[in-house]
Amino acid sequence: MKYVFTICSLAFLCFACDSRPDATKEWEQVLEFKEQVLDPGSNTLQFDLPQTAKTFAAANGMDAAAIQKVELLSCEVYLEDGNNLDDVETVLFQLTSSNAKMKQLAIAENKEKGKQKLTLEIAKDNDATAYFNSDKVIAVVEVNAAEGGEKAYKFKAKVKFKFISKQSK
Repeated sequence: MKYVFTICSLAFLCFACDSRPDATKEWEQVLEFKEQVLDPGSNTLQFDLPQTAKTFAAANGMDAAAIQKVELLSCEVYLEDGNNLDDVETVLFQLTSSNAKMKQLAIAENKEKGKQKLTLEIAKDNDATAYFNSDKVIAVVEVNAAEGGEKAYKFKAKVKFKFISKQSK
């Protein structure tokens, strides 16, 4: 009886401990927002991301169930239309989905005049897994403007995410 218990315990430990190594793949996407005239205060820009954990896994030969974590690695907000970001005070990058409340993942404060690009500081808690495990991931960029105007801005954001999964045996 003692041997049966030992064998069962060892078998359980072998199956319970997943010793497969982690696989990491990165995904970079440029988000192009609709042209917008900034109002003083907060201005919201939205973009439906074309990837979820399921579609990313399928496109990269991975098992969607094996994806353990998705993290934001970098985020830049910029203009390519000749305008600069002088009217912009701060920019927030957030994600939302039907499965999770909106979460701020990055922020930048515009301290210099004449810039056309801001590199956002990534939050310590940059885990985006809950959002990518939904059917639809929505990127929300909040642009806080000091002054509004008649100028229309064509914002873009370049984001990079890291998908971490267990490799196949």
